[in-house]
Amino acid sequence: MEHDAYWAVLERINATDRTDVSSFAAALEDFGMVELSGIAAQATRRMRFLDYLEELIDNEATLEKDVHKAFETNLWLLGRQYALMSSNITLKRVIMKYSDKKFTGERASKRPDLLLSQDLADSYLLIEFKRPNHPISQGRHRSSRAISR
Repeated sequence: MEHDAYWAVLERINATDRTDVSSFAAALEDFGMVELSGIAAQATRRMRFLDYLEELIDNEATLEKDVHKAFETNLWLLGRQYALMSSNITLKRVIMKYSDKKFTGERASKRPDLLLSQDLADSYLLIEFKRPNHPISQGRHRSSRAISR
């Protein structure tokens, strides 16, 4: 059976004589070193992922739904505070249920590409994906007033 670096460090901590405080502290320090190397490796992989995401976004053939797929399971892209959020599958089902019926035929690609995520404190994040060349406005005056309240 394979074991990772954490397993090895925890085994060393487990085997350490707790009365030998110096050895015990050194074993705990090793855990921190494994943690730091993991963070460095994750940062390297995330930088590579960002390069791939940029390539996807820069591709003229990319649709909003394609970018949605990349963001759905990578909310860390939006910042540290969103990293632990999970995509709301219920909203995904609602959109599919209603928009797939309403948006058929030639205008099927005009359905909304929404991402709703929720964190442990019941805060929500709602995103509508748009292409870079898509003009964005506040919409109707009445709607923007309702939003600002």
